[in-house]
Amino acid sequence: MARSCRQPSVTAKLALVLVSALLLAACSSGSSGAGPVASAEAVASSGSAAGVALDPQIVEFLALDVAGQEAALAELSASLERQLWTETGMEKELGGPAATDEAFAALSSEMVGEALTLRDRPSFGRFGARPVMADEVALGGLLFGGYMIAALGADAVVSATSALKPGTTESNKDSDAGSTADVTGTLEGGALDTTIEKTVDGVTGKLRTRVEVAACPDATGTFVAKVLIDASSTTTGGRSGSNVSTEVEVTGHVDDSAELAGSETVTRTQAAKFQASKGSFVDVTTTSVRSGGEFVGFEQAVNRAGGAATAEMAQEWANFGTMTEALAHSFALGAAEKGWKSGRCVDLKATTTPGQRTGLKPSAAVSILAQPLSKIDGKPTGGTVTATLAGDSSVDPSGSPVPADATFSYVAPGEKDKTASVGLESRSKRGIGKAQVDFDTNVQNAYTVVGGATGLSIDQAVCDITKAFTLDTADFSLLFSGGLTGTYTYTGVYNASGQGTYAITFPDGPGQPGTMVGAGPGVIMDAQGSGTENYVLTPLAACP
Repeated sequence: MARSCRQPSVTAKLALVLVSALLLAACSSGSSGAGPVASAEAVASSGSAAGVALDPQIVEFLALDVAGQEAALAELSASLERQLWTETGMEKELGGPAATDEAFAALSSEMVGEALTLRDRPSFGRFGARPVMADEVALGGLLFGGYMIAALGADAVVSATSALKPGTTESNKDSDAGSTADVTGTLEGGALDTTIEKTVDGVTGKLRTRVEVAACPDATGTFVAKVLIDASSTTTGGRSGSNVSTEVEVTGHVDDSAELAGSETVTRTQAAKFQASKGSFVDVTTTSVRSGGEFVGFEQAVNRAGGAATAEMAQEWANFGTMTEALAHSFALGAAEKGWKSGRCVDLKATTTPGQRTGLKPSAAVSILAQPLSKIDGKPTGGTVTATLAGDSSVDPSGSPVPADATFSYVAPGEKDKTASVGLESRSKRGIGKAQVDFDTNVQNAYTVVGGATGLSIDQAVCDITKAFTLDTADFSLLFSGGLTGTYTYTGVYNASGQGTYAITFPDGPGQPGTMVGAGPGVIMDAQGSGTENYVLTPLAACP
């Protein structure tokens, strides 16, 4: 079979992270002795990595961008699957190459149509995840269709489960005559499991795709993402057919700065073909390692082969696994990184001393304690916290990472009616935590009003004395116009009613303790008179 990585005119519609290198990274112990470090460009140009000669098809693949790599994977996927239909005897049973080509295209089209309906499934809608499938999936047969579902599903399950509460699990499963979709999510991450089964032109195709992404690293900074693509094609009656399975497991490592330090990946591809009682199979594994952004290790190994399997067949499927691994590495790590950098994994608690944050005196000093805790197990994350100031005055230290738990000194603006906020960001192996603490020196308008007159006893909170407010007792209700001076009216028992004027005084200025005096005429039990009410106003830090 001729092999080619030429790039067709179609372009993939996936928004994947571009990693133009062979495979994965790792910061695990012992990686430094895995061999010489080689960049993606060096691997592609030299045809070798870590002392291992690469198949020319892989070298050509590595020289492409992500869109080109996806096109190459789709082309190889379709070529290998169609080749199996010939080698298994399916082509003979279906009536020759032309009829088989038609059946292969029809089955692929049916699979694509069913995959496209996933975006409207309640299982996706449950979490708000509605991926857009690309029509080009038809070019790649069943296997590439599974890749597309996994690539879209990885990001979808991370995005859709970000708001779940710690310790809770949500899931939903739905099905129709042709497929099922099962979404399960926790704060730690999510999983999508789909199955599609279609029978077209005497061939039954089955495709199962499962993708799991742990969006929150554990205490060591380790997370795992897995992809399973399992496809089979069988003629009616099941006498001839093929089964192909690719499993990718990516283990990533996050450093104390919440950045990807490295990762390892293992991909196992198994392809089997059968014709009546005869068959052949091949089982290959690709293992690769990255440290930082550099490729440091690669291995392709044939685990077993039997029947009519040839060395060329084993190499073809090993290359398919390597290509799938390269792209799966990209979208799996991209989805996981989106999770741990979003703030979903870490609760950054910020407390202040004093606790008052609004109505501060100008140039008041406040201490901020920032404590990042894992939302998964509640344990301190360690790492660092950085503070940045938006607004007037200062925070110290500013813009420099401080070991957690971190203490910062904030000084309020030197003038009244100013606002400021301190943004906090923690970084650790558990991910990024975010918090914001808001301050102001706004003049306080909320007060406790205590006092009255004979027969009138008031003890009440007023949220804003600059606006109309009411003072009530069981027997009387007084309505004030608002402001430092104004008018008021009152009604009460025994047909009481009256009106008057009032004045509020703050000897030390607004926002400090003060007094209010009101006076005016009134009527009670048809008797007229006048009187004076006296009140003491005490500032409230916050209105109840």
